Amino acid sequence: AIHNEVPTLELRFGRSVLNTAAAKIIRIENDEVSSELENELNILKKISKQDENLPDFIGIFGDYDSSKSARIWFIMELCHLGPITRLIKQIEKKTQLNKSDKEKLIAYSLQSTLKALKYLHQSGIMHRDVKGSHLLVTANYT
Repeated sequence: AIHNEVPTLELRFGRSVLNTAAAKIIRIENDEVSSELENELNILKKISKQDENLPDFIGIFGDYDSSKSARIWFIMELCHLGPITRLIKQIEKKTQLNKSDKEKLIAYSLQSTLKALKYLHQSGIMHRDVKGSHLLVTANYT
């Protein structure tokens, strides 16, 4: 079985913070998932830094904790603004978006999503779970 966590972490060199990143931590409780993880790693390495609408993959490492289960850490670009669905709701609360402005915001989000999906499909990769809560936004709105 696989269990996911996604904490935020700081990438440091000595005492200096170089960057903030997200860590997708996958707890592995059996050996059956190794090909699934290898596939995910290969996809992340293939798409990283190839399209501005896709997150950057920074690296991977693993550990074995005291509960006798392995953990794999996928270190990725932090999408500071979180899911697009939450961002749109926050904007709606803070401003009185008229219908036209809301449609423009959604159109911009959809355009970025479709560009990313086009890149994935051209690369032979199919995303099987596209939805607003999985569309994460970086600090520069990509």
